[in-house]
Amino acid sequence: MRLEYIGSAGTIDLTSFETRIYKANFHAYEWGYTGTEKTLGIALDQFTKQPLEYEMTVAVRGTEAAKKAALNNLLEITEQDVINMTPGKLYWNEHYLECYIIASETYPSDDFFGVERAMKIFAPHPFWIKETKRTFYPAAEQQRDEDYLDYPYNYKHDYRRESPGMARWNVDHFADSEFEMTIRGYCVNPIIRINGHPYQVFTTLEANDSLVIKSKEREAVKWISGVVSQNVFDLRAKDSSIFKRVPGGLLTFTWSGLFGFDIKLLLERSEPKW
Repeated sequence: MRLEYIGSAGTIDLTSFETRIYKANFHAYEWGYTGTEKTLGIALDQFTKQPLEYEMTVAVRGTEAAKKAALNNLLEITEQDVINMTPGKLYWNEHYLECYIIASETYPSDDFFGVERAMKIFAPHPFWIKETKRTFYPAAEQQRDEDYLDYPYNYKHDYRRESPGMARWNVDHFADSEFEMTIRGYCVNPIIRINGHPYQVFTTLEANDSLVIKSKEREAVKWISGVVSQNVFDLRAKDSSIFKRVPGGLLTFTWSGLFGFDIKLLLERSEPKW
């Protein structure tokens, strides 16, 4: 099992002998709601969600020197993220929670030789995230034999490759997702349609340029030769949002086929997958 905290200053392995999670419940969540009172119940307006807060207790063990080093490490890695207001990532297997450690208390353990470190986890964005990514190639690179079916016998129907500038992706998720899209040049005014919805920015990308769209941050940035950044937010197509979340299920992508792009989906859940 992967269970660790990754901060800007380092990583804490929460499955090690020195710092092992002793008590926690990461599968607790609650939706709120707003509505108008009725004689019987309410007329529901919407569901809401407050920031997540968890209590986590870590068993700290070892020699006196090892325990002191582990406790100092827990503080120094987690507190730097609080000071910089940059959340760390708490991983449960392939899902992570962007969070801060905002409180802590340490006391001798009655159950083992060592100390217990009780910490409060605060997550402003109350979802566990799993990232999934796919690369889509230009037509000139799309003909890859290893990606398709090749049988030693003759069948009545041919198994064809996807057409240049068209691809499908079956995303195993039940909700719409935030995304990060990276378009690689050369291309002019690139447009990508996902299930018919257009994502377009009116700019030219040279061969070594790229365009990065982040839906969660509502950013569109052009990188010139991978070095110089240029904000192209105002060059986005205005009649159709380039930040529209991507649905789950079967996705159909269509584009000119003259350029390639990557898309990373941030699949969100109220609790990490069991």
